[in-house]
Amino acid sequence: MKLKYLTFSLFALSLTACSQHVIKSTQNKSATVEQDAVSAMNAMFETSGFDYRGKTTLQAKSTEPAKSSKNADHQTRTLEPELRRQLEQYLTGQGVKLSAEQKSLLFSQLAQEQSSHTDRSADASSRFLRSAVNILNDLKFDYEGSVHYRDRLATLNMNVQYLKPTLQIQAQLPMIADLKNYRFYTNYFALMPFLVNSESQDTYAYVDFSRFKGDIEKVDIKKFAEYLRQMNAVPFVLADQGQLRESTVTAQDQKLGIHRKIRYQGDMETLMMQMAIFETVNRDYVQKQILKITDTEQAAEKNHAESEVQDNDGKGGSDESLSLAQKAYDSEERVAELVNSRLHELMYHHDDHEYAKHAEAEAESQGNDSSAAYAAAAATDAAPSDEDMPAEHMDSEEQQSVADATAEQSDILSREACYAIQTAGSAVPMGSVSQCQYYYGIRVLKEAEQKKQATAPGMQAISALISVEPLFSPYQQRVLMTAQDVKTLWHKHQAEIQQMMAGTADQRTPLVLDIGMDAQGRLIQLDTHVDWKSPETGKISLLNQLAISNYGHATAIDRKLMQNARSIDEVSKGSMFEKMVKSFTGSLEPSSTDQKASGKTDSKSLEKNIAEIAEQTFTRTGSEVRTYQAVFVPEMTKRYPELLKHYSTAQLNEISEVYAYYFMEEKQEQLKGKALQRLEALQKKHQLIRSDQFDDAGASIEQVVADAVKQVQAQQKWAKLKKQFGTEQAVFAQYYMQLFSADYEMNAEQQQNLKAVAAVLAQAYMDDRKGRLTKASVKNLKAAHDGFYDGDLYRKAYTDVIENLNP
Repeated sequence: MKLKYLTFSLFALSLTACSQHVIKSTQNKSATVEQDAVSAMNAMFETSGFDYRGKTTLQAKSTEPAKSSKNADHQTRTLEPELRRQLEQYLTGQGVKLSAEQKSLLFSQLAQEQSSHTDRSADASSRFLRSAVNILNDLKFDYEGSVHYRDRLATLNMNVQYLKPTLQIQAQLPMIADLKNYRFYTNYFALMPFLVNSESQDTYAYVDFSRFKGDIEKVDIKKFAEYLRQMNAVPFVLADQGQLRESTVTAQDQKLGIHRKIRYQGDMETLMMQMAIFETVNRDYVQKQILKITDTEQAAEKNHAESEVQDNDGKGGSDESLSLAQKAYDSEERVAELVNSRLHELMYHHDDHEYAKHAEAEAESQGNDSSAAYAAAAATDAAPSDEDMPAEHMDSEEQQSVADATAEQSDILSREACYAIQTAGSAVPMGSVSQCQYYYGIRVLKEAEQKKQATAPGMQAISALISVEPLFSPYQQRVLMTAQDVKTLWHKHQAEIQQMMAGTADQRTPLVLDIGMDAQGRLIQLDTHVDWKSPETGKISLLNQLAISNYGHATAIDRKLMQNARSIDEVSKGSMFEKMVKSFTGSLEPSSTDQKASGKTDSKSLEKNIAEIAEQTFTRTGSEVRTYQAVFVPEMTKRYPELLKHYSTAQLNEISEVYAYYFMEEKQEQLKGKALQRLEALQKKHQLIRSDQFDDAGASIEQVVADAVKQVQAQQKWAKLKKQFGTEQAVFAQYYMQLFSADYEMNAEQQQNLKAVAAVLAQAYMDDRKGRLTKASVKNLKAAHDGFYDGDLYRKAYTDVIENLNP
């Protein structure tokens, strides 16, 4: 999963490339410093590529802890008065009598024991942090690379130097991300020579992450690009007066090509809070509109992925299916360019003034939609509800949640519940105390630990970020909440935000951004300066200097390095960590040799054979119950081979019938009369009545049947389409119409327009398949056809038609 998220992060660069719409304001007023800063930061999204380079330096001034005599320290350690009083009361209640000297010694020993563990942990942690800071202080780190949006390529070369009289280390880690072919290249010999065999020291190794291609392709590129733009704008749009200002351009700046500078001054805690709010209010939008993930799809996605792996292994590999998805994506890009160009020519070519008016009206309409959505959210917020309650009531709700969580001693508390108990201040059962300590090592009743955590640097900030969720989640919409929308919420809830961040007032981490722009207002230099203060490490200053250059003319990437690259398995073969690397890549690049050795190929083939039995049975009988019975014994025998020895064929038929009706309840509800009586008799005979009397394998068999029914029905549908419409082009047009009609409601006139557009797209589809796609392919489009082209539906039609008509 970590690689999956890394893939998404890397793919962010390529996603923005496909959206070439430059967002410009239609308002007739001079640009403000805020707008210029946002425009500069987003300039890298409005080009075909660029180069970048930078370096990071860290300077620390550690503070050594004061040393004191151990004997003197021991003398000052005593129990807290409240603890001493309670302990005396307990001993008295138990009838324990101690002399004054015994009490003094006991209390002193308890105090010593109580503090020794805390001191040891704190000292060890402090020593580790100081050592790490000292190493980083002498470390020189710089990086460079290029981004090629159209080729979906990006490079990153990291250089590290650590030079001391007795230790000198210089290492380079070059990396290439190829998001078009879903490969990640690197040469890590300099950092980890023991992972590379001697023959591959000069060769790049690659990791193939094409298994996650389906997840990435679902991302709505244009919406994600706009999301990134708005996210970049948040700190500048929300900046207070004085946080953003013009900065003097020095002679050194001019040598770098800087014509203008803007400085942003703030703090990390406030910036993190602002970003947390932006992420919270847009979480639903990201899930549903950008990533296109629904709650009901998550479980189905897992099952689909598993079955897809089985099918691909049965076919001897997944290269063909993956290349088909890539072909569909590339074809859609080519067709979309022609379609959009043709419609633009029809609608706006003859009147530039009308085009400007149309663009302005469209932008205003989008703004109204966003404002309306925001107004609806604000109206919802204004009305009292359980979701949106005043902040002062949140503590009582939290305490009630804690009470509910600890009511049943049989349940295991979650880590979050233990933290809630630790801070709620209400009575806690002893069982909950033990659970939190046993499972998570959380000592919920230790006051010293509570105080330490509450005052530790960063803990108050984390607590504030957690508080964002209940306050701002009600504002989640299916439309993008822009930086301006977040600004409105920021001011509206300023009182609650100040209360959340009250504990961080003395712990703010200064942050300074210096934005250097060229003559076109594009970012060419970004200096980020952060200052931390910590009791353990003292003051730490971090400076990152990033330079952007060659807009639209990024440095070419050496393709030979990629062509000559070997898989990470090959590069590590013969090294001391060969097995470790192979286990890491096993989930990404399944080796057919390893599968055969481990018996996985046979298992996958069995799954496929059972699926084929189900499809053949349903095709022959049209009965889901009969299909269930057909695969029941093979599936159960795979798990429990002893069943064949214990039951006769007749008994197995009866058992499979009962299973079928139990796991397909809708079929049982259709039974009446003698058929129902017979089933009830079989249930009693085999004692298959309660849910705990059925094996979980029954549900898996039901899924096999459901997949078979779906597959057979799809085959029948495509056979009917082919018979009815004849040619592949006609089938494509009809199928696109079906897909579009399923998503959109239309009147008679719109249906006629859809039919015409489908015919044009079918022609473009065939021309593109033959390598003959030109402007003539879409010449029959008219202005009235605007709005009937859907890229997602085109890609689906592309893949489905080829898969079902050209297997």
